Amino acid sequence: MPEASYQIIRPARRDTSVIFASPHSGRDYPRSFLGRTLLCEHTIRSSEDAFVDKLFMGASAMGAPLLLAGAPRAFVDVNRSADELDPALIEGVRRAAQNPRVASGLGVIPRVVANGRAIYRGKLTRGEAERRIRAYWEPYHAALGRLLQESHEIGRAHV
Repeated sequence: MPEASYQIIRPARRDTSVIFASPHSGRDYPRSFLGRTLLCEHTIRSSEDAFVDKLFMGASAMGAPLLLAGAPRAFVDVNRSADELDPALIEGVRRAAQNPRVASGLGVIPRVVANGRAIYRGKLTRGEAERRIRAYWEPYHAALGRLLQESHEIGRAHV
């Protein structure tokens, strides 16, 4: 499993309500995940927003926090809704209303990477999907919620 669900780089003094977030920069690929994928380590990384975290690294010098996802997008996509489960990938998930992201394999637990290349052979258990959501998606969104609350408070203080 990735070591951290997220990282926050905080400014020495927060003086803006702006938040920078990089939900697709995670590069901590679990060995067990790499052992299950059909793709080589280079190809699996094609879903990363490579170096966006480096691009935003100066945010803290400008008084803004930077929220970084720890888990790779191909493992769990924190930029999706937690209920965007793909029935073509996850056992026991019934088809819901049409969702173009899920239909194309880009749900919260992605089925494909860039150019539609399949990540797995076969399906994942629903329990596995739920563990990833609990361990990575939920903490990331809780941290984002706290940052948004801080931003709201900063915004009210400047009114």
